[in-house]
Amino acid sequence: MYRNILIKGEEIYIPKKKLDNDYFEKHFKKFKLGKEAEELMNYFGRKERYFVSEGENTLTMAIDASRRVIEKTKTNTEDIDMILFTSDNPEYALPTNAVKIHKAIGAKNAHIVLDINANCIGMLTSLDFACRYAKNNQKIKTILLVGSACFSSITREDDVVSYPNFSDGSSAIILEVKEEKRIRGFIDSNYITCSDICDKVEFPKCGYSNINKPEILKTDKKMNFIRHDVSYFSDEWKKIMTDMLKENSLKIDDIDHFLFSQFNKEEVRETLEKMDVDFNRHTFIGEKYGYTGVASPMFALNEAIRENKIKEGSKLIFCSVGVGYTMSAIIYIC
Repeated sequence: MYRNILIKGEEIYIPKKKLDNDYFEKHFKKFKLGKEAEELMNYFGRKERYFVSEGENTLTMAIDASRRVIEKTKTNTEDIDMILFTSDNPEYALPTNAVKIHKAIGAKNAHIVLDINANCIGMLTSLDFACRYAKNNQKIKTILLVGSACFSSITREDDVVSYPNFSDGSSAIILEVKEEKRIRGFIDSNYITCSDICDKVEFPKCGYSNINKPEILKTDKKMNFIRHDVSYFSDEWKKIMTDMLKENSLKIDDIDHFLFSQFNKEEVRETLEKMDVDFNRHTFIGEKYGYTGVASPMFALNEAIRENKIKEGSKLIFCSVGVGYTMSAIIYIC
């Protein structure tokens, strides 16, 4: 018998405030960047975005997404053993947001609760860590993973790259342990880290030790995005996936569907072309939801499942990239 860690179900939460490309084009005309904004949005693959309203943040969205996936999977919250929360900009440092979620959903028997920040690979990293932990801890049977992004609160409104392309939202998944005669669920993961560009995207720009100093400008408390060349990402993505497949005696053609970071549509297209993979074997939802960072691969999973692109037995690859940069990939069999 194999101790398999399976995704029992997934759900997403998006704020009610929806913005389209016209809004951002008009916004950037104030900075004489309307044309540039339009070109970048088309390149990244954007149509609609969602921003939080008053009272919404990474934590409230995470709680909503958690409740949705709990209801969808008919999970008894008292059966949840572990909660992992991941975000670039968590609402709280003390206590952990996972503890806040624990209270909100009534998961009184979840005694392993923690926050993880791995930027945009956070949801995949959480999935990896949770599955490996559960495989080796017989007490763990049910896990809640939640990722939230609230970029509208940290991006500069004069930043033509991040402000019109990033978005807000949360994704949540329930993992369950099953003893089965065949291997499926989480199979393996792979990582690449190169810190050469770790100064290109920073939040807050001033650093937390300076954020309360009166002389610090409001813009310096936001995210600083310096444009930088990432044309080599497609080669690195190809390497991280092909190496992982080789280690697991699999080939590219064995994979039924790919779920990437939703930051850049053309980057994904280029990667798949280099691997001779048809673009239809991939789900891109960046035009529909904008870039939801850490939550985005699971947004793609949610869409692919609703569109019946994934079925029992499907072999999946998740792949994402975080600023700095870090990359993560996961093989999963449904």
